[in-house]
Amino acid sequence: MKANRLQRFVVAGLALAMLLAIPVGAIDYQIAGVAQADFYSSTLYEDIYGAEYQYGGVNVSDFDISTMTYGSISATSTGVLDKATSSFGISYASTSFATITTSSSYSYSYDYTYTTPTYTTTVQTTQFTDADDILRSNGTLGTLSIPAIDVYASVKPNETMSNSVGHISSTSAWNGNVGICGHNRGSSVVIGDIKDLELGDKIVYTTDLGTRTYGVISVSMISNTDWSDLTATSDNRITLITCVENDSNYRWCVIATEL
Repeated sequence: MKANRLQRFVVAGLALAMLLAIPVGAIDYQIAGVAQADFYSSTLYEDIYGAEYQYGGVNVSDFDISTMTYGSISATSTGVLDKATSSFGISYASTSFATITTSSSYSYSYDYTYTTPTYTTTVQTTQFTDADDILRSNGTLGTLSIPAIDVYASVKPNETMSNSVGHISSTSAWNGNVGICGHNRGSSVVIGDIKDLELGDKIVYTTDLGTRTYGVISVSMISNTDWSDLTATSDNRITLITCVENDSNYRWCVIATEL
């Protein structure tokens, strides 16, 4: 037992002597592992912000906002945050790392097709020839012929119907609407049979200005106070008026226009 203790003491003493005999600078420890920087990030301002700290000046760290997202637009496109002071305190505009240009273009195409309207104005000028302008030396204006009812008579002015038919003085004597009246019976010249004329039958009127042939377009019974068919016209026509037998309230009226 004592021998074993003595043996361990001797061994330990020898080891201690050897250790004291080796110089300290000769010890070379090789420890595998990683650098200290991998465990602890740099706290230097230059490493964090990439610029020297400006004492008393403006530094990037002054505008460091953790919630800022990449790609937001800066008001000045400087790549750093813009700081503005208002009555409500300090506000920060977002930043951008590129200048963003926005443009809009508008194209308008108008197709206005305007056609100038064409106005056609037809001016119908009524025609009128005064009876005095064609009055013959024998006191007649001309002659009237209605072959379908065997009428041939002189035409005299002012509704004179003695041995003739009379021209209605308020109407034209040649150009326009020529109004002629006659007896239906009781005279040497009567035109009462005009009521039997048919559409298209011819009436011939001759004056010193020429001869006109008219075709019947209307045969009707009118009131003895209705003179509307005798108004002046722009076309050439002839209107014949005679009494209705045994009825003084009405008249027969025949209208014929120039062929």
